[in-house]
Amino acid sequence: MSDFTGQRALVIDDSATARQALRTVLADLGFTAIDVASGAADALFRIKNTRYALVVCDYMLAPGTMNGQELLETIRHAGLLPSSTVFIMVTGERSYERVVAAAELAPDDYLIKPFSAALIMERLYRIREKKSAFAEIHRELDAGNLDGALGACDLLLAKASPYHLDALRLKAELLIAAGRAEEAQPLYEEVLTSRAVPWAKMGLAKALRARQELDAAREILAELVGESQHYIEAIDLLAEVEAASGAMDRAVEVLHEAAKRSPNRVVRFRKLGQLAADAGQSALAKEALQTVVDRGGAIKELGDYLSLAKVQADSGGAKEAISTLKGARKLFADPYADYRATLVESFAHSKAGNPDEAVAALARAESLVSEHELAPGMDARLDLAHAHLAAGQEEVGMAILHRHQGSETFIAKAQKILTSMGRAELGEEIARKSDAEVIQINNDAVVLAQKGDLKGAADALMKAAEQLPENLRIVANAAQACLALLQRTGMEPLYWQAAQTYLEEIEKRDGAHPKLAMLKNMAQGIRTKFGLHKGR
Repeated sequence: MSDFTGQRALVIDDSATARQALRTVLADLGFTAIDVASGAADALFRIKNTRYALVVCDYMLAPGTMNGQELLETIRHAGLLPSSTVFIMVTGERSYERVVAAAELAPDDYLIKPFSAALIMERLYRIREKKSAFAEIHRELDAGNLDGALGACDLLLAKASPYHLDALRLKAELLIAAGRAEEAQPLYEEVLTSRAVPWAKMGLAKALRARQELDAAREILAELVGESQHYIEAIDLLAEVEAASGAMDRAVEVLHEAAKRSPNRVVRFRKLGQLAADAGQSALAKEALQTVVDRGGAIKELGDYLSLAKVQADSGGAKEAISTLKGARKLFADPYADYRATLVESFAHSKAGNPDEAVAALARAESLVSEHELAPGMDARLDLAHAHLAAGQEEVGMAILHRHQGSETFIAKAQKILTSMGRAELGEEIARKSDAEVIQINNDAVVLAQKGDLKGAADALMKAAEQLPENLRIVANAAQACLALLQRTGMEPLYWQAAQTYLEEIEKRDGAHPKLAMLKNMAQGIRTKFGLHKGR
C-alpha cells in the first residue's frame, strides 16, 4: 500500500473510538501522517493551517455543531481545500444519499457504515483515478489560470472518458466564474435535455442570475427547493435573486428559512446578517451577526465584528458596539484592524449622542493612518465617510465619497449609507456625477476606437485613470483598452505594464468588481499568446 506513503490525512469524528479505528485503517494503507479532529472547529483550524491529501469526516458530529456536510460547504466556500484533496464523508444514515443528491458542494465520495478497510482502499483508488484525469485542470486552477483550466476541460471532453459529465459540469462552473454565463447556459441546457439532475438545474439558475434573467432563475430555484428540502444552496441563491430583484424582505425571509434548516453553517448567518441589515431588520441582523462572532471560530473575519457593532450602534446599543469592537481589537491585533474599529467607534458615539467622543475617535483614526502608513481599502473609506457624516461633518463626508467613488459596488454602498441617514438625494447625486464623468470619457475613447485608433483610445483612458485614480470604472476601462490594443497589435511593454498595474489596483480595492474576471481572462490570454510567465 505504499502508494499513500508520505501523504497526510485528517480524520474528523466526535468518537474517540471511531477516530482510532480510522487512523489504524489509514496507517495500514500507507498514510504516514494522520491528524485527528473531534469536531468542526478543530477541523477548520487544522485544514486552514495544514495541507491534506485526504480528509475523512463523519456526517454526524457533536450535537449543536456543524454536521459533516455543513463543514464541507464552509471549507469549500472559504477556499480552504485545494482541488487535489480527497474528501470522503462517513455516515451511518442512509438518508445521507438524499442529502448528497441535492448538494451542490458534494464530497468526492461517501461511505455508509459499517464498511471494511478493503472498501476504503477501493474507493480511494477510484477517486484518485478521477483526480488524475482532472489533474491538469486542477493545476491550472491552483495557479489562478481560468483560461488554462477551461482549455484543459476541453481536452478532457474531447477524449472518450468516463468523466465526460463531470468535465462538462466543471467547465460550465468555470465559465460562470469567468463572467461568461452566456456560454455556460447552453451546457446546462444540454444536460437537462437528457436528464433532470439537480446540479444542472442549479447551474442553469446561476447562469440566468448572472445574466440578470431573474424571473427565470427564480422559477427554477423555486422548483428545486420544492423538489428537495435538503437543497440549501438553492435556497441561498433564491435569496440572492430576491435581493437583486429589490424584494429585500422576501430575500431575508428565504435566507432565514435556510439558516433554520441548516443552523450550524456560520457562513450562512453572515449572509443573513448582512442582508437583514440592508433590509432594515436590525433585530434579526444583530442576532445573525452575533451568531457569527460567537461561533465563527477559524473563519471569523474582522468584518463580522464591524458589521455587528454597526447594527448594535444603529439600534441604540452603543455600549454593546464598543464592547464588540474591543473584542475585534483583541482578536485582530494589528493597526489596520484598530483603524477600522476606531471608525465604527466614532459612528457608535455619534449614534449615542456623544459628538465630542465621536470627533476624538476620528482624530485617533487619522493618526493611525499617518503613524502606520495605512492604505485604507474601499470598505474603510466608506466607514470613514459614514463616521464623518454621522458626526455632522457632511461636507467632509461627502468630499470623501465624491473623491473616492469608483466601482458600481462603491457607489451602491455609498447610496445605502446615505439612504439610511435620510439623505437618499445625495446618493443619487453621487451616482449621476460618476455616470456623467465616465460616460464622457468613454464616449471620447469610443470615438477614437471607431476610427481605428485603439492606441489613442488606450492613451485617453490611461490619462483619465491617472487623473481619477479612485474611479475604478475608469481604471477598469483603461485596463480593457490596453489589453484590447495588445490583442490587436502585439506586445508593447508600456501598455502591458499599465494593464497589470490597473488589474492589481482593482483586485486590491474591489475584488468583487464586475469586470475583474473578464479582465483577468484577457490578461491570461495575452500571457499565453506571448509566452509570458504569471507576474510579468
